[in-house]
Amino acid sequence: MSRFGLLLVLTLLVVGCGQKPKSNPPPPPLQDSGADMAPGAMRKGEEKGEGRGHPHRLMAGTWRAVRDHVTVSVEAMPKLDDDDDFFMVAVYVQNRSPNAAVQFTNWKDPGQVTLKDATGKRYPLVPISALVEKSLRETKTESAPEYGAGPVLPDQARMTFLKFDRAVQSAEYLDLDLDGAPVGFQEPILFRIPKEVLGARTPAQEKAVKDELAKVQGKWRLVSIERDGKRPQPPAGVEAFVTVKGDQWTLTVTNEKGRSECTIRMDPATNPGTFDLIRTIKLENGEPFKIVEKGIYKLEGGTLTVCANQGVERYDPTRPRPTSFQSGGGNSVRVLQRVDK
Repeated sequence: MSRFGLLLVLTLLVVGCGQKPKSNPPPPPLQDSGADMAPGAMRKGEEKGEGRGHPHRLMAGTWRAVRDHVTVSVEAMPKLDDDDDFFMVAVYVQNRSPNAAVQFTNWKDPGQVTLKDATGKRYPLVPISALVEKSLRETKTESAPEYGAGPVLPDQARMTFLKFDRAVQSAEYLDLDLDGAPVGFQEPILFRIPKEVLGARTPAQEKAVKDELAKVQGKWRLVSIERDGKRPQPPAGVEAFVTVKGDQWTLTVTNEKGRSECTIRMDPATNPGTFDLIRTIKLENGEPFKIVEKGIYKLEGGTLTVCANQGVERYDPTRPRPTSFQSGGGNSVRVLQRVDK
């Protein structure tokens, strides 16, 4: 591997650029499955969305041919830019014969999708740029859903993205309606709201987060990376370092040009603690695109171990946050040792 190639691998592994929207395992089958459902019908039941507390409903009836065991998962996503709301919708079908596939129609027609805030104001669905569409279509991992309209099979989910012409001004409630089936967000979509208006943590919780971030300030040497049981070895004389200053995480590689920067968010409220690495890249046409790497961490003396959900080649926002320090399933485990504070 060339040194340039190694730099690219290290950069993507440590910063997390390269995958696609969140391929959680499908929720359990609905208990009241049975006869075919009419368009617009919705089954009872809610589940919590991973990590952020966004409930999403289990629905059916939003495609041309809908039968039982169809699940729709709606997740609030990082914004494509600073002006619009952005959602990922994944469609699963369970216990179905390949000969009875659901046909997903993508919710692209006028009137199929509406979004409104607590005041009742409605916001229009707007198109996603051709470059972003192209990137999403080309993004493919073995377990990831297919992008866009088409058949939904037991072993192949489908997904799409919805973008709305509105800017989040405060911690507010949103109502999303898909073909007459409402998706009620029972809590504000905190992940996408400017931090200065969040007000999401108590003073004690906020102090715990700041104290945890203070513990990782300084310079760290990347001593190992493991992905799917493999540990790539750098050429002689090449080392990777991470410097944490405030909420900025900066990767540099010796004997190589370039550096990569992102914002780090840490939360010690769970065991293990969680972290997000966030950075914005520019697409070919200059549009900003936000990449969020989700992971868990543990700090033991001068050793920081992190396990993250992003791979090397493509960004995949469907990937769930890891729950253990295992490198399988596309997760990567990195070990860093403190150099100085």
